[in-house]
Amino acid sequence: MKSSTTSSKPSSKTASKPGKSFRLNRFLADCGLGSRRKTEELISSGLISVNNEICRDLSCQIDPEQDEVRYQDKLLSREEKKRSI
Repeated sequence: MKSSTTSSKPSSKTASKPGKSFRLNRFLADCGLGSRRKTEELISSGLISVNNEICRDLSCQIDPEQDEVRYQDKLLSREEKKRSI
């Protein structure tokens, strides 16, 4: 039996590309609300809404280009990554 050296599933460390969906906690962390573990607490407590509906599902997948995500009624957008050379 041969084992496959490639995986069809992208790594969680892979940078997300525009137009791709990924987990809500990752999006919130990218917006600067804290670590992914910390943002799970925000989701569980009902402080996050996706498309005007409270989201408490930790496995929620979003597409930031299509979905509207709010924290305490403030629209969120991802922070630009700063790079130093």
